[in-house]
This record gives sequence, C-alpha cells and structure tokens, in this order.
Amino acid sequence: MSINADALLSSGSHRYCPACRAALIPISRTRCSSCTHVPENALAAVPVAVQTASSSKTPEDSVVRESHRGGLARLPDHTMWLVAEGKPITQGSMRAVAAGVIKHDKGPALRAWRDTITREALRIGGTEWVPIDGPVRLHVALTVPKPDRIGTSAVIPVSERTTPRCPPMTKPDVDKLLRAVQDALSPAEHKSGSSASRRFKLLTDDSRIVDSLAAKTYPTPWHTHPWALPWPGAVIRISSLDVDTPMFPNSTLRMPGEFPSDVGDLVDMVGTRLSVPQARTCGSKVKV
Repeated sequence: MSINADALLSSGSHRYCPACRAALIPISRTRCSSCTHVPENALAAVPVAVQTASSSKTPEDSVVRESHRGGLARLPDHTMWLVAEGKPITQGSMRAVAAGVIKHDKGPALRAWRDTITREALRIGGTEWVPIDGPVRLHVALTVPKPDRIGTSAVIPVSERTTPRCPPMTKPDVDKLLRAVQDALSPAEHKSGSSASRRFKLLTDDSRIVDSLAAKTYPTPWHTHPWALPWPGAVIRISSLDVDTPMFPNSTLRMPGEFPSDVGDLVDMVGTRLSVPQARTCGSKVKV
C-alpha cells in the first residue's frame, strides 16, 4: 500500500511536528517520538515570527533577509557546492508497514544515500551551521552507474563507425532522484529522544526549495552533462534565490562543456577521502 505524504498534509489528518518541523505526525499528537523529551511549555514559549503582505497589491523587487539566509550568509555569492559519492537512489512512494507506520520503498539503500549527502553538507557547513530559512535555488547533476551495454537505438553517431553519445534513458527517474536529494538537505530526526540524535539540517525545511533543476548522466567520459563525475554520485549547488548564479547547463548529445571550476578541488578531495581514482572533467578530456 502506497501513501502520499503530501496527500496526508492536504487532507488535514497530519501535520509537521512543531518542535523539529521535520517529522509527519497525526494532528492529535503534540510532537513526534524524537521530540518527546521537549517540554510542552518549551514548545509554546517559542513564537513563530511571521510577516505577511497583502496579495492584492502589485509586488516590488525584494531580497532575502540576512537573518533567513542561514549559513549561506557567510559563503561567497551566498552559494554552496556539495559533491557526494555513491549510487543515487530514488525516493518514491511510501508504504504502510504497520499500523501508523509508513516508510519509503527503498529502505536502507535510500537512507544510506541521503545520509551520505547530509554528511557532505555537514562537512562543508560545519557544526555551527545555521539552517537556511529563506527561499533557495537547487541545481543537481546526478551521475548514475554506467551499465555494461548502453542502449543506443534512439540515437545515431554523427560520424560513421563511432560509438554514439547516449544519455541514461532508463530508470531511475530523475524527479525521484531529485526528491531524495531535497529530503537529505533537511532530514527527519532520529527516533532517539536524546539531543545527540538531532540531525544536521542545511535547510529548516525542504519547502524552502522554490526553484530546482536536475539532470542525470553517465560518468565521464560517457557523460551528457558538464557536471558529470568520474564515478556515481551527485554535484549539488544551493544558492539564495536573490543571487544570480550561472545557468544550470543543458544536457547534450555532443561533448559537454567544462566542469565548473569552483568544484574541481572539492571533487578531488572527495575522491581522495574515499580512495576513488581522482579525475576531473576538463573540456573534451578527463584527467586522471
């Protein structure tokens, strides 16, 4: 049985825990199991400062409040890059496994992949990171494993007797891959009630992501996207919505453009730490 979390919220039967704003709980409960140690009066003592504006008036230009940029306020161009190594896993429908318990289909593999992304975010953001509470833009390139044989029935080579460049047109679906990345940036708390169980959150909630683009590609040199890695994983860029970032590149059937120079050293660091052969996309070559 599959359960849509969005449908539960829309129906009014469930809401987010007011303490952690991460777990989904029935409206009859005051908090999730992870927050049972938080006193009731502590929840009521923290007012939520909300400012509103009339939607009947024509809006003018705006910028993100510095207080809502979180940790992005101290980063150049209010932008963060992350590189995660590992096989990207989809986050699809949820299913009921017991009375009142719903879980994602992928189970341990999905949790491990999301934890990898969360750890990389912690490594870059640091333990003093302040979660982002303003609108952000998310761009993600997901490098999926290359199969032994790639289906090329949909493409033909430009030059005779050559192997055509072909994108990953098979599952996993890119939208479900993106969903897992989004949740990893604002993960739910562990079920333990201790304060040590609190998860690192890049965002106060993944609803802060108001603009997202994603592409999937094979590793270099079989890639169809400039942000491809030499191994399965993800390149992630998070920026404040009021920052003009370079355009997210298009996928292509020709030789993709250069890998972003801002991320090359980060790729090398991840490769070294994980004992993965270092490589960097550079124009039409791959340096090893």
